[in-house]
Amino acid sequence: MGGAQSSAKGYGYHVLRVKENSPAHTAGIEPFFDYIVGINGVTLDTESSVFQEQLLFNVDKEVILLIYSTKEQEYREVSLIPNKTWSANSEDGLIGCSIRYCSYESINEHVWHILDIAPDSPAEMAGLVPTTDYVIGTPHAALRSENDFYELIEVYLGKPLRLYVYNADFDVCREVIIVPNHEWGGEGSLGCGVGYGYLHRIPKTNKFKSRDRHFELSWNSSQQPSTTIASAFNLDDTASDNEKHTYSNQIINDDQVSIKSENRSISNGDGSDSIVIVEKEN
Repeated sequence: MGGAQSSAKGYGYHVLRVKENSPAHTAGIEPFFDYIVGINGVTLDTESSVFQEQLLFNVDKEVILLIYSTKEQEYREVSLIPNKTWSANSEDGLIGCSIRYCSYESINEHVWHILDIAPDSPAEMAGLVPTTDYVIGTPHAALRSENDFYELIEVYLGKPLRLYVYNADFDVCREVIIVPNHEWGGEGSLGCGVGYGYLHRIPKTNKFKSRDRHFELSWNSSQQPSTTIASAFNLDDTASDNEKHTYSNQIINDDQVSIKSENRSISNGDGSDSIVIVEKEN
């Protein structure tokens, strides 16, 4: 991957949530915008057990992650130390973030810019801020096109709709609950203008521009797991490809010892049975 010269196309682990005071939080990993695309010199361009293996193999040791920010449209390296002592809850994992493997190509295009807001509207009651708020997602569904957002609003008429919203002034994300309806006394079900497209994308903050662009590691493809990693997983080689990948596109906790799907699990071979899927897309 040769540093910042790589095209912003590919796959990685989308960071959905980051626990406060976790190794991921301390390292400055941002939920929603950051994708983990490499670990210790190996790019995660295919879904495999490499990421989990590296975390397990390096407990209490420094690991270097390659991160792509869809907000800044830049790659950066961050270092952190996976450990079991930062949280009393073992389900919080080794680095304290929840992730989902998916594509990050064109993901920064799918945002909805909040424009004018009418008084006493559902948008105002929900605390949306005009001109500086951007809807970037929802836990209810994946938003991959302009119409996905408007169709979601129709589905949730009269019901609480949870939205992930980014504010450009404060450079923070928050969850907003809004109840779309046509009875509030004005136009539309939200009572606000919404912009979509090139002119309504999130502005870059250039927060990483001052960093040294030199990359400490040479990033190589993960087509084959590193032979230096002692295998932490037992895979049944007789299982079909479909069985081996039934956990694809599931949202998983980043770093537990095993991955469970509907009919298959990958464990560390010592009898432990930690479940790492923490949520699903509806």
